Amino acid sequence: MARALRLALVAHALVLGIAAGAEEGAERRFTWRPSIQFRAAVNDNIALTEDEDADFGAWIAPRIEAAWRTPDYQLGVDGSLDVHNYTDSKEADETFYRVHSFAEAGLLPGLSVRISDAFTPQPKVLGLPEDEPVNLLQTNRAELEMRYWRELPGRREITLAALGGRFDAERFAALVEGPGGGVVLDTGFRADFWEGAGVVELQNPATCAGWCASAASTIPPAPITWRRRG
Repeated sequence: MARALRLALVAHALVLGIAAGAEEGAERRFTWRPSIQFRAAVNDNIALTEDEDADFGAWIAPRIEAAWRTPDYQLGVDGSLDVHNYTDSKEADETFYRVHSFAEAGLLPGLSVRISDAFTPQPKVLGLPEDEPVNLLQTNRAELEMRYWRELPGRREITLAALGGRFDAERFAALVEGPGGGVVLDTGFRADFWEGAGVVELQNPATCAGWCASAASTIPPAPITWRRRG
């Protein structure tokens, strides 16, 4: 996970470096927006257990968004820290990273490629609060997408896409299937996998009148997916 964080920070620095040398003109290619959020929190069950220990805390989230766009390609980074501090329950103090980065370029008319990475916290258990530190772990998802678009006779449009991705997460304790079909506690479980998908989308011109005259009737995408653990 540390390697993924370093890659995200390098991408962030790359965007800022490109922007520093960008030309100033009528069109503003580089945009950036810093911000910071403060939250006061009170929780009567900080550990999500039957003990129900109450505590007060303060959450701080500095954030910066940066992007550089041209007619041919664009880069962007959205990075922030989630710093959770509590008065008494120091074991619940955590710092999580949220770094979204992407790069997209047009290769040929109608053909584009996009690379993205999301280094974000995700909940361990669905149904429990998604913003409580005890129910969060750091994850990373990297994706690559190739997309081709073409206009067909009769104002129809077709889009073909191929996607691939990799998901990694920190190790945590989880109930898994054991010998004989039973359930055992795996204290070093890690959810990581490769995945891929193919998408075909055909869009027809609108044929209705009135309020939907400008709408389009769309055949839903037909994805073909595969996923491999490990």
